[in-house]
Amino acid sequence: MAGRRNVKHCDADGGPIIHIAAALIDDGAGRLLLVRKAGSRWFMQAGGKIEPGEPSLAAVIREVREEIGLILDPDDASHLGCFVAPSPRIS
Repeated sequence: MAGRRNVKHCDADGGPIIHIAAALIDDGAGRLLLVRKAGSRWFMQAGGKIEPGEPSLAAVIREVREEIGLILDPDDASHLGCFVAPSPRIS
């Protein structure tokens, strides 16, 4: 994420684009750890918003520690890619 300018980007509907980092944590038996944040009906991967200037690896380490108390070793992490998806609008 280095070099990203502090520019507000918007999606096609005019909503802000957010950048997140999420962890896929598996148990080796084909099961993934999912979380359900307070007030949400949905299960999701542990993770969250990347702070301005924060590297994505640092963000996922911070978010996983905050959400589930797991301290990740950066050497155990693998970058899986960058993905883009529309954010659901809930009225």
